[in-house]
Parts: sequence; structure tokens; C-alpha cells
Amino acid sequence: MKNRVTHALLAITVFVILAVISLWATGNLHIGPAGPAAPADDSAKPGCATCPETETPSHDDEPDAHCNDEHAGHNHASLEDPADIDAIFKMECEHDTLIVHCDDCRYEVGLVKVGPDVSKALLQTEAVSERSLGASLKLTGRIELDRTRVHEVAAAAGGRVLAVEKLLGQKVRTGDVLAVIQSAELGQAKAEYIEAAARMELAKATFAREKQLHEKQITSQADFLTARNELRQAEASLAAAEKKLNLFGLDAEQISAIDDDRTNGHFAQLVLRAPADGTVIQQNITLGKLVDSTQTLCTIADLSSLWAWCDLYERDLARIPAQFADADVRVAAFPNRVFEGTLDLIDSTVNDRTRTVRVRLGIANPHALLKVGMFADARLLDDSGQVATVVPKTAVMTDAGKSFVFQQIKDDLWLRRDVVTGKEFDQYVEIQSGLTHDARIVAKGAFMLKSDILREKMGAGCAH
Repeated sequence: MKNRVTHALLAITVFVILAVISLWATGNLHIGPAGPAAPADDSAKPGCATCPETETPSHDDEPDAHCNDEHAGHNHASLEDPADIDAIFKMECEHDTLIVHCDDCRYEVGLVKVGPDVSKALLQTEAVSERSLGASLKLTGRIELDRTRVHEVAAAAGGRVLAVEKLLGQKVRTGDVLAVIQSAELGQAKAEYIEAAARMELAKATFAREKQLHEKQITSQADFLTARNELRQAEASLAAAEKKLNLFGLDAEQISAIDDDRTNGHFAQLVLRAPADGTVIQQNITLGKLVDSTQTLCTIADLSSLWAWCDLYERDLARIPAQFADADVRVAAFPNRVFEGTLDLIDSTVNDRTRTVRVRLGIANPHALLKVGMFADARLLDDSGQVATVVPKTAVMTDAGKSFVFQQIKDDLWLRRDVVTGKEFDQYVEIQSGLTHDARIVAKGAFMLKSDILREKMGAGCAH
């Protein structure tokens, strides 16, 4: 029985000690000489922070009403023009230092200091831009190859593949060797050229001799004419043989080196070369494969420019601003990136089933981000519309019914700028006032800066 009473008293003692510690830690227990009770302050609102210098409540809706009476100097935002950057840089706080250098007071005028390394990692900036607010027409479509920049490569003659020099996906330049084919047809064409060249040499020598004899009246007129005719036939045969070799892809320099090919093992080798710059997007050739001149062995495409074929409803034909109108194109892979396009073709027929007309947009793709087959959302822009100053929607913050953005003042300084917003369209919002055209603002990550300048409302109270 005694043990139980002892345990009970011990438990009560521990509970009381813990309760006292808890009250002291939360500030509800004051240890010290008792003084006169403070009069109740009906103006204190639940949840208000307490100013450490005056021990008076700090109200979120009136943060400076009582603090300024007790220790003037906290109201640093009392500027005639809060957007006057020069004035802010000249202001001093109650710590007798420039406010831009004071970590305790800087936030009160809307300044935030963030190191360059942190800015690069957490903030995304963007320049204020101008865009048309005119009517726009939204379309959906698919990314396809620009057919004017596609080359299908086939062998000029059949044969067996000896080597493949360029593989699928590789970039090529004009004249690069794609593959080497052992071709009997090419060997025969070269043999015919050699034979025609030999006949040509013989015909030239015969004609020169007959001409000398004819001039000396040693030979007859008939022999002279026969020699001249044989020379002309030899010239025609040689020209035809040379043209045939041109069809196999041989140029004048390669044709002149045919005699050397008879001994270096390249006599019957057909070299397949790239007809233009681009990327190998299709390939149907492997070592040892027998090919003929009807097969497409590989396809080369210039992917720096693509097409977007979109479907336009018949009822919207009259809404197209004009041919060669500008367009914005977006794809799911890069939702925040806009690709610039131009309407360059409107199909001449309407699909009977869908009642749509196909329209073509030419899109620049210099970094090869767009891929053939991607689905695309396009927006045709009406240049006749009003041009407005805009920023991304993600850049605009709100507080107490006011909209604001953060403008970069220096590499590590950002200033809150109150703005008046207007129309919203696409991913942008119109800025009617508050920003200049040359300003650079935070497009993403602005909430981190907002939490710093609103530290008083988030529980810091008067930070002095």
C-alpha cells in the first residue's frame, strides 16, 4: 500500500513540474516580483504578435499603429513613390545604415536579397514583353517533316553492300559517304567508258593521219571523210559513256581516275553519298545485303525546320487572319516553351467526315527539340489587335487585394513592384501600369521572395 501511495505522489510531482515548464516556455508564466496588473487592452486581437520593445499587440491589419508611437523609425515604407528606386537606395533605417544593406529593415520597403547561386537554382527570370491582345484562333495538330527538306537515297545500280558508313540518327553533310556497294553494273559501265576512250584515241590518230595525207593529195577524199566520221562516232560514244558514269554518281575527277581503279580494287565499287545536309531518319541497308536501284536505302531529313499540320473547322475559315500569319505552337513535352510558326498553306478541300480543312504551319526547330509525330497546340495570332505589356501568370503575386511582381534591381536584389493587371490570355497577364518595358522580373519562384517581405504578417511582428 505504501509503495502505491509513493508512486502516486511521484507521478503527481512529475506532472506538476512538466506543467510549470510548459507554461514558462510558452510565456504564460512570469517568474519575478509581482507588480500591478496591466489594464486589459481591448484593441489586442487574438493571434496578434507582441512587439518586444513595447510589449503591445501587433495587428496584421494595422502593423504600424502602435509601434510607431513607441519607437519611431519602423515605418520605412513612407515614401511618396514606393517605386522610386533611387530614393530607396538613399534611405537610412533606425540603425543608421542604408536600408538596402540592413537585413532587419530591408523587407519593409519590399526589398529582398538573394545570393546569385540561390537565384540560379530557385528563380527563373524573364523580361517584360509585348504581345498582341487581338483575337486568336486555337488549333490542334501534329508535327511532321518538312517534305521540301527530305531526301530519299537509292543506289543507281544493284549490287551487294560492302560497307555502311552512316547509321540511323547520325547527322551527315553533303557528299558524306553513306555506304559502299559492289556493283557489276558499275563495273560494266566503267569498262564501256575505257573502251570508248580507246576508240576515241584511235579515231583521233587515224583522222590526223588521213588529214595530212589528204592535204598532200596522197589519199582520196572518201578516206578522209570516213576517218572524220569515225572520229565523230567515237566522240559520241565517249560522251555517252561519261554521262552514264555521271548517273552512277561519278564526277569528272573520279572518271579521270578510272584507270587507277583497275588496280586498287575499287573498280566496281559504287559509293553512295549524302545529297544534302541532314539527319538519317530511316535506314534499310545492312552489310552483305543485295540491293537494287528501286529500293530506298536511307532517308535524310533536315530537322531544323518542320511542319505542323492542323485541323481547322469549316466554320472558322473566315476567322483566319491572313495567309502567312504568325502562330504560337506548344507541345506537351515542353509546356512552358513557345515555338514560333507561320501559316504558309491552307488546303483546298474540306474533309467530308470531319468538316475540317487542313492548314500547314512552318516551324523553326534549330535545337531539334520538336520530334516528328508529336501532338501540337497552335494559336494563330491576329496582328491587328492591341499590343500590351505582359508577364507570365506565375510572376504575379497577391496580398491584401494588391497584385505585385518582383523586379530584379541588381544581381542579388529584388524589389516588390505593385502592378495593375488587365486581361489574361494563354499563359500571360496584361500589366496596365507599374512596370517598364526594360524590366526583368521573376517568372517562377516568386513565392519564396513573397514570404520574405511578408514576414511581419507571418508572425515576426516588429522585427526590431
